[in-house]
Amino acid sequence: MNVKDVMTSGVVSIGADASVEQAAAEMKDHNIGFLPVLSENKVFGVVTDRDIVIRAIAARKNPRATRIREIATTDYIGCRPDAALGDVNQLMAKHKIRRLLIVDAKGQVSGVLSLGDMATRVQGKELAGAVMSDVCSDD
Repeated sequence: MNVKDVMTSGVVSIGADASVEQAAAEMKDHNIGFLPVLSENKVFGVVTDRDIVIRAIAARKNPRATRIREIATTDYIGCRPDAALGDVNQLMAKHKIRRLLIVDAKGQVSGVLSLGDMATRVQGKELAGAVMSDVCSDD
């Protein structure tokens, strides 16, 4: 089974020059906690609800004035849609990440793969459970 078989497509993204407030509003409106960040239609990085809290709010930055590019993770972990799900599970476990950005050969966002996607869409759900356990462990 490949990533494209279980990933979420039609992903909401945000521009690198958008404000933290705008990103939070997008997350609220779409009930999500992860946004790919784009600059000139290419992936700049990713931002999570946790990034907003830790890197902006807790750092006492003004959410209206602070740009997403200032708090985004630019060294994100991603993969291609045709990657084998087993390989991606190991990647997520190794890097302790719950969401993985899926990018095509042209550098365009194809989707997102989350632990939730695996838990609900993969037959043999013990695979998702094993990855979640590895991601959440302190090792």
